[in-house]
Amino acid sequence: MIVLTGATGFLGGAVVAALAGRPLKALCRRAAPGLQARGVAVAIGDLADAGWLAAEIAPGDVVVHMAGRVEFEAAAIRDLHDLHVEGTRRLAEVVGARQARLVLLSSSGTTAVSRHERLIDETAPYPLDLVARWPYYLTKTLQERLVLDLVARRGLDAVVLNPSLLLGPGDDRGGSTDLVREFLERRLPTVPPGGISVVDVRDAARAVASAIDRGRKGERYFLAGHNCRFETFFRVLAAVSGVRGPALRLPGRLATLGARALHGMDVPVPHPARIEMANHFWYADAQKAGRELDFAARPLEATLRDTITYLRKDGNKLA
Repeated sequence: MIVLTGATGFLGGAVVAALAGRPLKALCRRAAPGLQARGVAVAIGDLADAGWLAAEIAPGDVVVHMAGRVEFEAAAIRDLHDLHVEGTRRLAEVVGARQARLVLLSSSGTTAVSRHERLIDETAPYPLDLVARWPYYLTKTLQERLVLDLVARRGLDAVVLNPSLLLGPGDDRGGSTDLVREFLERRLPTVPPGGISVVDVRDAARAVASAIDRGRKGERYFLAGHNCRFETFFRVLAAVSGVRGPALRLPGRLATLGARALHGMDVPVPHPARIEMANHFWYADAQKAGRELDFAARPLEATLRDTITYLRKDGNKLA
């Protein structure tokens, strides 16, 4: 049995599709009729309940752990730590006790982030000096390190997958595709000086399916489709969408200070933490995933076209 957490999310939906035909069970906090309609068994409970986890995970199962939450406010650090670190600790302990396998979905941003334009692979050290200021990436880093430590000390059978920013159709809750949505709504005031890494959610989901059987114990795999400067990304996005992008360019520090000054006001600008992060480079090297998981990325234009089509569908996902 393949047991999924986070199956109702953006990546979760794509993973369910990629695993069609295999026995699936989703661990959910509430009823999920959409998953049941797709043939997925649903167990309702809470990741905070170790007893419930033990009852739902059997020897030989593969647990794909996708549950997570993106927050930018520093005040969210405790909740994110409880979910990403402590929740994963309980889950990993049950997986280990059941001699099951864990496939952890993290983020390439735990490692592949730099003040300088360079490509980073899985051998690079964790840049804690940078991610410590961003609660999401800090707690995802701690989550990864926890799992890899359990591999080393207790022999946990686990593999870590690190997708970059997920784009494509199916992001009903928003969040991952916010950058594209804000571009289409002309809510991005400037062109950031940094660089972005993106991957089509469907390509990432196929890598998840491959990693279940082929991912090597204790290894990490970056799933990055395209790395480019924001100015290049916006240029492609404008060509595909027909929407003219921002023309203003400001030094990164000045843009961050401006966003902080406007934060909390009724002004349509991104969160200051997102402006600050966009001053950095998030280039991730996915060659290892290509070699070992047959990961491959479709053209950026195709991903952006499908993302835009989905966001514009019925006009209900754009302001």
